[in-house]
Order: sequence, then C-alpha cells, then structure tokens
Amino acid sequence: MNFCERIILDNFPLISIVIAIRNEEKYIKKCLESCYNQTLSKRLYEILIIDGMSNDSTLSIVNNFVEKHKNLRIKILSNTKKIQAVGWNIGIKNAKGKYIILLSGHAYLTIDYLEKCLMFHAKYDAPCIGGVVKLVGEDNKSKSIGAAFNSIIGSGNAKYWCGTKIEYVETLLFGMYKKEVIEEVGYIDENLVRGEDWELNYKIVKKFGKMLLIPEIKSFLYAKSNFKNLFKRQFIAGLWKPYIFKKHPKSILFRHLLPPIFTFATFLSIIISIILKTPTITLSIIIPYLLVISSYSILLKIKDKSLSITYLIISFLIIHFTYGMGLILGIFKFLF
Repeated sequence: MNFCERIILDNFPLISIVIAIRNEEKYIKKCLESCYNQTLSKRLYEILIIDGMSNDSTLSIVNNFVEKHKNLRIKILSNTKKIQAVGWNIGIKNAKGKYIILLSGHAYLTIDYLEKCLMFHAKYDAPCIGGVVKLVGEDNKSKSIGAAFNSIIGSGNAKYWCGTKIEYVETLLFGMYKKEVIEEVGYIDENLVRGEDWELNYKIVKKFGKMLLIPEIKSFLYAKSNFKNLFKRQFIAGLWKPYIFKKHPKSILFRHLLPPIFTFATFLSIIISIILKTPTITLSIIIPYLLVISSYSILLKIKDKSLSITYLIISFLIIHFTYGMGLILGIFKFLF
C-alpha cells in the first residue's frame, strides 16, 4: 500500500455491509454483485455474510462469489439460531466499519449507494441516513404486489417506501448507521421475529433524533412472489407489533392502528348485520373501501401497464386485513 492509499484509508471511514441470510439462493448473487459493483473503492468497505443454516444452494453461491472476488473483503459467519435479528447482531459485533448497513439477502443496491450515503453523512449530522426502497417483481403478480406495497395507501405513507423529498423520518430500511450509535442504544432485540430493525430505529431516534431520508439514495427489494407469502409476511408483521408497543408505548403511530381498527370494525359490522338480518352496516364500510382501493389500483395501472388491477386490489386487501388480524391477535398474545 502506497502513501496516498494510506492517506485515503486514514481519512475515509470503513463501511461494513451486514447481510443476514437464510435460503436466499434465488437472490443472493444479485445482492452481492450490487455490493461489489459500488463506485466506492473496495478498500473502503467489507461485507459480512451471516448464514442462518441455509439448506439450499445459498452457501455454495456465496462461496463461489467469494472465490471469484478476492479483491473484496468478505467474511462468512454462521447463525445457528436461524433468526435474522441474531444474524444481524453477529454481524454488527464482528464489523470493523465506522458505518454499518443492515442489508437483506433479497435486496440490492444502486452502484453509487455507498458513495452517496457517505457523502450525505459528511454533510448532515444524523445517526442514520438512507433512501427510498423500491419493491420489484419478476412477473405480473409480484410486480403488482410490490406496487401496492410501495404506494401511500399500501405502506401507510412510510417514507422509505414512497418519500420524494429530503426529510427527517422515524425509520429507514437499509440505512447507513453510525456503529457507535447502535452500540450505545443496545443491539437488536433477538426476541423479535419481525420488526426488529424498526424497533432498533425507534431506540436510535428516541436517543439521537430522527433519521434522514435522501430520496436519491436508492435500493431495491424483491416483492413477495405470491399472495400466500404476502399474507404470511403481513400477518407476522402485525402479530409482533404489540410486542414492540408493550416495550415502547410511545412508538405507537396512528398509521399502525388504522388496519386493526378497520379490520375489527368490518368483522363487527358483519356480526351485527347477521344479527339484524341486513347487510346495510357492512356494505356502508366495505363499499367505500373497495371504491378507494379500486380507484387507486386503476391509477397505478395507468402509470404502469404491466400491473394487474385484480392483483392490485387483492394485494391491498391482504396488506390491510392480514396485518390488522395479526395485530389484533398480537394484542392478546403480548399485552394480556
């Protein structure tokens, strides 16, 4: 290493990209390639891959990638507990970087992701800086699922899905954290099956102030491939939310409560309608809702001809109602 290279390393922070994975054979190569193809010098970052005992060809793909890219620092670690929160903690504790990115195995970054994150960290004093995540699909159904999730009525206006301006937000996905910030608030809660990064972000915002969203920083996440997987994802997300609410009562946001309130009101109206032998009450709730999601689905279809209005409507129904059902059950599971 020459003198100039030493100066560069002394003056630029090292970034650690932590990827907790399990059975990601379909997507991990794309993820790793996006990390490798960064505009930032490869001397300035490392990749830590924490495998949760994958039983498909994920590790084989990873090992093959490592063998072909020896100019990049890559470390493979094991996560015997198979839980993503545990995997991320293993990565954080082994990371050498001043900054850390917690990345999913089925996500990928734009080529200037690291460079832009560093640039804005130098400009703004924020505990975490990140961008907008676009959900992508491989076919008509998964594209429609992703588009529904990325929309305002699908995401509850979560800025990391649909933000359009630089602003401070309460949470980010795949943001670049200051490592010292994570260490100060405590590591990720390993009891959480879903929402573990959101809970970490809440602790950080509570102590250090809000995170910064930069829309020009972009990453991509593969949407659920079918409605069954979407149902499972939303139900589990809702189920574990009350655990976080119990731990952090002030973390409750109005957008978190809308789906369970609407779900409860809908089922209650069905019961009342059955008792009174009239569908009027139920229809007064369902019809306006269906009109809203149908109209929004048509607008999304106009913007992107590859989407399906039917798939969009079904996606919205699953996103809202299964999250609501999960959260209602979670209240009984964790709060009583």
